[in-house]
Amino acid sequence: MKTAVNNPNLIQNKYGIWISSFTDPAGIRVRRSLRTRDIKLAAMKVSKMMIEAYEKGHFDLKRPVRKHFSELADKVLVYAKDKTKRYKKVYLPTIKTLMKHLNGKMLCEITKGVVLDVQTQIKQDVSEVNSNNAMVVLKRMFNLAIEWEYIDANPVKGIKLYRVQKRKVRPLEAEEKEKLLSFCPGYMKEIVLVALHSGMRKSEILGLKWDNVDLFRKLVILDKTKSNRIREIPMSSDVYNLLFVKYQEKKLAREDYVFPNADNEPYRDVAAFRKAAKLAGVQCRFHDLRHDFGSQLVSKGVDLNTVRELLGHAQLDTTQIYLHLAPNQKRDAIAKLENHPAEDIDLKSNQSKDPQSSTALHGRVLAE
Repeated sequence: MKTAVNNPNLIQNKYGIWISSFTDPAGIRVRRSLRTRDIKLAAMKVSKMMIEAYEKGHFDLKRPVRKHFSELADKVLVYAKDKTKRYKKVYLPTIKTLMKHLNGKMLCEITKGVVLDVQTQIKQDVSEVNSNNAMVVLKRMFNLAIEWEYIDANPVKGIKLYRVQKRKVRPLEAEEKEKLLSFCPGYMKEIVLVALHSGMRKSEILGLKWDNVDLFRKLVILDKTKSNRIREIPMSSDVYNLLFVKYQEKKLAREDYVFPNADNEPYRDVAAFRKAAKLAGVQCRFHDLRHDFGSQLVSKGVDLNTVRELLGHAQLDTTQIYLHLAPNQKRDAIAKLENHPAEDIDLKSNQSKDPQSSTALHGRVLAE
């Protein structure tokens, strides 16, 4: 092949046919047959092709930054560690999963089709929940890439997540709690007891310091929460007695952790709890202790808004997962209507005016 003398964007094959030869702003060489041996016509076709491409948005006048997915992943991890509280639990493990599928690819090579393949593969290899989490994080990563001017469009946009059936919340049986506690080592038994009586999240309990404990007012005051709001939780007598004795025995400083490990640092995991649950034969995750707290409150007639405040839910919709445990609420609502004096008067007046029609109506309703 030979290049045209006055046009570097044209090359001619051995049959004399002119072919486009130029590099687009993304760095990809574009070679396409122009189906002509006339150099003037070929030059016009190349010019027209490039103009149309710019108008349709195929190329950007500004040369985009060429980045590998791994480079974006590294920068997002730095961003997540500095800007969010979900670095260790969400971003780090999820990006590690995504790297197994997208490492080595350029950002411009990750199309919607590639993303759909990754979504399906993670579902098959792990679960639908993990696949959904991966798509949420990947979408956020590409939004940041757009913000940082690495790319122009998000390939995850418009991709639907899998529908996952929510696990039904149920309170633990008293026997299950006893068995669970009996298999827990000393420190974990204390942690589980606090979880059952406070509804605090695992991270909130493990990161609890004596500065968060007000023994005088019998309150646990959380200042580092998921919703970024200060939350006050009254202590039950069991929790108060536990914390009072624990504090009096060691006279710890306010900055010390309530449940420290051997290095006076907070526990990073609850492996001892999982082992105890397995030995006890109780199907229970640590987070189920929080659900048990909410379930017990609702089943005892505590209103949902109070439960929401104790659990630290930002929205009441989240707390409504416990609503099925309060079956008497609907019955009580109907009972209030039945006892309404105005309704009683209207019903009696209708019966006195036309007892036959009332009897007929009653018979018709029964028949229906």
